[in-house]
Amino acid sequence: MERPNLDSQAHLRLLGRILRRRWKLMLALFLGLAIPISANNLLLEKKTFEAVATLFVDASPEEYSLIKEWIPGSDIPLQMAVLRSRSLAELVADSLPRESIDELLKEGLYRDYVLELRNRFRKILGRELVVYSPKERAVMELQNARTSFAVKGSQVEIRTIATRPKVAMDLANTYVEILLARSRSFVREEARAAREFLEQQLAQAQETLKEHEERLTKSRTAGGGLQLTQRAELDLTRLVQAEANLAEVQLNKEFANSRLASLRAYTEKGGADAGSAEHQRLKERRAHLEDRLAALLERYTEQHPIVTVTKSEIQEIQRKQGALPPEVRGPGRLLLPLGDVQKQIADVERETAALQIKEEMLQQRAASIRRSLTGRSGEELEYSRILRRVDSQRNFTSLLMDKLTTARIREQGEVKSLRVIDLASLPMAPSGARTTKKIAMGILLSLALSLGLGGLLEFFKDPVETEDDVRQATGLPLLGYLPRLGAKEIQNGTAGSPFNLWEDPTRPILFAERCRGMASLLEAMGRERPLRTLMVTSAAPAEGKSTVLVNLAWAYSELGKRLVLVDSDLRRPALSRAFRLSEGPGLTDVLSGNAKGDAPLVQLREGVQVLRSGASHPAPQSLLTREPTARLLAQLQARADLVLFDSAPLSAIADNFHLAGLVDGVILVTRAGESQKRELTRVKAELERFGATILGVVLNALSPSAVKRSYGKYYAYYTGGASSARGWRRWLPWLQATVKGRRARRAVSDKGRTHEEEGSP
Repeated sequence: MERPNLDSQAHLRLLGRILRRRWKLMLALFLGLAIPISANNLLLEKKTFEAVATLFVDASPEEYSLIKEWIPGSDIPLQMAVLRSRSLAELVADSLPRESIDELLKEGLYRDYVLELRNRFRKILGRELVVYSPKERAVMELQNARTSFAVKGSQVEIRTIATRPKVAMDLANTYVEILLARSRSFVREEARAAREFLEQQLAQAQETLKEHEERLTKSRTAGGGLQLTQRAELDLTRLVQAEANLAEVQLNKEFANSRLASLRAYTEKGGADAGSAEHQRLKERRAHLEDRLAALLERYTEQHPIVTVTKSEIQEIQRKQGALPPEVRGPGRLLLPLGDVQKQIADVERETAALQIKEEMLQQRAASIRRSLTGRSGEELEYSRILRRVDSQRNFTSLLMDKLTTARIREQGEVKSLRVIDLASLPMAPSGARTTKKIAMGILLSLALSLGLGGLLEFFKDPVETEDDVRQATGLPLLGYLPRLGAKEIQNGTAGSPFNLWEDPTRPILFAERCRGMASLLEAMGRERPLRTLMVTSAAPAEGKSTVLVNLAWAYSELGKRLVLVDSDLRRPALSRAFRLSEGPGLTDVLSGNAKGDAPLVQLREGVQVLRSGASHPAPQSLLTREPTARLLAQLQARADLVLFDSAPLSAIADNFHLAGLVDGVILVTRAGESQKRELTRVKAELERFGATILGVVLNALSPSAVKRSYGKYYAYYTGGASSARGWRRWLPWLQATVKGRRARRAVSDKGRTHEEEGSP
């Protein structure tokens, strides 16, 4: 089985840690954003109606086979580009009834937040504000808020929304009407370009045919009725057919090259210029009005007001066209998006290459037939050459006439590749699609912001989670780990006391064994250099240093060591609470000289004594200086095998740095998922500056899942899982511990959490 990607595992662990630690904050932020957004959209969002029109787009060439290679078939990408174009939106805005225009301007659904922000800055700076014209606002409303287009196979759906049903229907049907008119304009432009080209070629072909026929008549008169043999006539027929095919291919190639040059010139200019765009817009508008006029004349007389207004609009467009400079255009030029033009260039280049290959093949075939005619007499060859030219030119002229007729029909015909399946009907009920979409976007945005905030907080906190994190932050070895405890174990002592194996009859197996393991490891380290005095400390409060010291002392007592436990946290002492000791003289009294004789130790058990923190002192930082502390260390070492000092958190209180330089070793305690790497690194550097010997780090309160992930086989052993378990049973201890840990975390109150962390703020 392939091992999972380590990076993926790290990302999943990070996500799990963020969810585990920040879920309350992220949930509050998510609900605080998602609920108002959803309520606002449900209660205050304008009700809109949706209308749908459906078109069918046939990408195959139409039935005019004689000029199908000159007129490209319509395709869905082209139609979608046209639908989304600004020029089509402008035509739709020009064609909408007054009622629809009024809604676009007064009941706007689109807001340009960027423009509003820019205008605010402009207003502050005293500059002129940017204000769109009514037509520009209508076009922006159409493109950004009112219309959407979907492709389903060969069908294109045009969806429009409005606050009134009739306006929604008018928008969709006007888009269909303008798209059909524009498609007709495109096809007619192509057909017109083909017709003009064919007319030029036909005129030249007719002149050439007339010259060849005159030469044939003269040749027949001079030759006295020369006749060819049957074999010569057959070869001549084959040659005429080959030359006719060659002429047709050369004609198509010439037209393709002309179109290719026009398209390349179009792209070099970066698209249509302003004059060409205006020409195109006016042409499309005029074609649309002419189609409308033809439909109106079928229903009304020429004196009808609607017909009169339409004619006046057509005359106004003609006047504007006459006022524009002449349009510079090549054969077959269309005002299309540059992406579609590039696609057409690639298609025409492939077509030109294919025509070139076909032309070379026909030339070789014609040359082969000509070589078969070389054995004739001079008169026969001349006569056959003239006759061949006449026949070839007749065929070519006939071909041009057929193509020209087809082009003229195509120029006046309808678009068969774009057909209307369903026009938009009047919507009967409001549509919730826009509201649902905005609510979904709001929920996704809220989720992204909540996850982002949780990740950002976790990134800046950068907590210690694993053994690798400890090594990366400090370069120190990991002395051991302690698993996170449940609610019952946490509350086994008095209020504010740390967990205590001395008084817990159940003694969690894994926790106790890890304490024994740390004691054994420190004993092994003491063989190289004696470790008679140890200080247990942490970088920040509430990381469990007192818990580690109390239970490490329990493990040492099992080894038969004589112990002295010193509560050197003079600000918030914890050992007295852990062992339920009454107040009395202690460390402050010894260091200040108030205690007479030896240090006032309290016998806890046989071989275990405790030196309390003593009475409060106004300046505790001045007590733990080198000389008094050194004398105390010598006195305590004479009465025990090992002296353990419970230190204050060093990042918050600097009382114990001098003490750290005097003891044989320092143990740093860090809480998994809570302690920050930078604090741990800073405390390590400070300890080294005071000459302290740091033995290693203890990772406290490791979660059950992390214990299972890092120390799975040991976890199963300590929790009673059978080593021979197979299948799902080998996961059962971990699952039970995970469920138990989650229940415990839910049951622990803020007060219980304080109990676990020695009562530190």
